[in-house]
Amino acid sequence: MQLTVVVPPEVLYDGYRFASGVSLGWRKHCSDLINIWHWSRREPQRLLDIASNDGTLVNLAQTLGWDALGLDPSPIGDYPVVQGYWPEAQKDLKGLYDLIVAQNVFGHTDRPQAFLQAAKASLAPRGRIVVECPDALTMLTGTQFDQVYHEHLSYWSLFPLWKLALRVGLSVYDVECLPVHGGSLRYWLGHVDEPTVATRTVNHRLKVEEVLHTPNATRNFAVRANVELTNLANRLTESVQDGNLLCAYGASAKGNVLLNAL
Repeated sequence: MQLTVVVPPEVLYDGYRFASGVSLGWRKHCSDLINIWHWSRREPQRLLDIASNDGTLVNLAQTLGWDALGLDPSPIGDYPVVQGYWPEAQKDLKGLYDLIVAQNVFGHTDRPQAFLQAAKASLAPRGRIVVECPDALTMLTGTQFDQVYHEHLSYWSLFPLWKLALRVGLSVYDVECLPVHGGSLRYWLGHVDEPTVATRTVNHRLKVEEVLHTPNATRNFAVRANVELTNLANRLTESVQDGNLLCAYGASAKGNVLLNAL
């Protein structure tokens, strides 16, 4: 599932000022990820954070003694970072990384195969690539139309990512369901020649996603979205008529999609 129009990334991300680290929930999310990997290896690692933004993940890794580097077209703050776009900036890196993280950026590229190929080229033999994306199945079943806007070029589930990974010599070894962004999936990818086998979680998730391979998956999505909007508009109108004051707090991209749709 993807958009048909690509806005040039320079228009969207040159001078991008949104700072994800202001959210305590997001900081905890990043801290949990780093600790999972740190305590499984029990020694400092090399981290590459693609689309590192304000360096939240990089800074957390450094506190554990890691050799951590960010990559971002418009980095915010003072932390080790290469300024540029992935995958083009891969040529500016030196050495291999034990953990390569791409949180909420994989759906922003119109070259997903080149994205994974570059990540594989920078991945250490026993390393992992972590890709986090909003879950396309949850988006459809939950009528989350506010996930759809110009930055989100594609909407991923396990099956297409698994197939794409195999094309470039990677395998999805595990997948986690996360509550962030209305429901996301965290994919753990590694070199396909490793002896590690996919977990039962991967096989179970592939079965869950079989519903996506039928016409019913997307049928009536637009109708259901319009029903949701009509119901919400009616509730808001009734609330104002009852003398209530309506306020919106922290309305970023998805909030503005909702406001404009209303």
